[in-house]
Amino acid sequence: MSFFDDEDEPAAGDAESEPTRAYERPRPERRGRRAGGGDRPPSGSEIQRRRVFAVVAIVVIVIVCALLIHGCQSSRATAGLKDYSASVNQIIGESDQLGSSVFSTLQSGASSSDPAALGTKLDSDLQTARSQLSHLNSLSVPSQMQKAQGSLQLTLRMRAGGISRIASNIEQAYQTQTAAAAVQQITVATSNLYASDVIYKNYAATEISQALNEASLQIGGTSGVTINAGQFLPLNLGWMSSKQVALWIGAKVASTAVNTATTGTHGHELNYVSVSGSQLSSSSTNTIPASPAPTFTLDFTNSGSNTEYDVVCEVSIATLGITATSTIGETTKDETTTCKVTLPSAPKAGSYTVKAEIEPVPYEKDKTNNVLSLPVDFTG
Repeated sequence: MSFFDDEDEPAAGDAESEPTRAYERPRPERRGRRAGGGDRPPSGSEIQRRRVFAVVAIVVIVIVCALLIHGCQSSRATAGLKDYSASVNQIIGESDQLGSSVFSTLQSGASSSDPAALGTKLDSDLQTARSQLSHLNSLSVPSQMQKAQGSLQLTLRMRAGGISRIASNIEQAYQTQTAAAAVQQITVATSNLYASDVIYKNYAATEISQALNEASLQIGGTSGVTINAGQFLPLNLGWMSSKQVALWIGAKVASTAVNTATTGTHGHELNYVSVSGSQLSSSSTNTIPASPAPTFTLDFTNSGSNTEYDVVCEVSIATLGITATSTIGETTKDETTTCKVTLPSAPKAGSYTVKAEIEPVPYEKDKTNNVLSLPVDFTG
């Protein structure tokens, strides 16, 4: 045995069962690869295209959202304009109806024996006018209607102020000592009411129309927005004349002038007589309800060449011993006017002759045309 035999040699089987191996780093697994092979990474141009598409998609979404938001805002603005206009139309319509009530009350004064009742009614109308102004002030006003709102507020303030002035002076208009001043104040009030119509028509209604046109909203027609005409004062400018106001309300205004002219002609001609708007005939029987006590309207003309003062209108039923009068403060040459005469009580039912007369004035010579005799059958 040689020297090398002393070393232990591994068995042949052991050398083969434990081979010496070098350490290998595991490869990272590539993501996104399909089974059976991998895709190429996207090129730079393809990435750029994807970015452009994404930006375009975002822009489209933003535009669509903006359009939807604008549409909702536009719809709300349109609805606001329509709602405001409808509310204004209602308020002005109610105010116009109030005007009819006020002037009906004033004209009833010529046949009323209770001035205090007229004052009470006008006070009630005043409260209604103030309520209408409060309603207007409570409205939600679109920005496009701010200017119109200011004109509307002025319109309703003037109407409430006019009614207040009338109500404060109506009772004094039926007292001889205070009638002239009271009638003057009432005339100032009716003139202010006329001015309120001017402001509404020329400013408020025009400003509402402009705002609606700018919003491309239809005005009028079956489906359009309604703008009320707005007429508070009756269509008669006589309400701005103190002389005519005194006549229509039956105020007890004493004349400060007297008939002194001795030259020229004097006198009046009675044209016709009517009751409740129906002209009475002097040749056939007229049927009139006895109750309430009827009011006769005498239409007459100053047929002379002079101004006449304190002209007395009279209606009488001799058989019943009834006489009633009213006075017109002044008539001028060729002027045609009316006076209202209310019987003091309801006449007894039956047929009578009613005499209507414009009493002769000083220096009047022809008195044949001052009188009409009317056959009347009072019923009820």
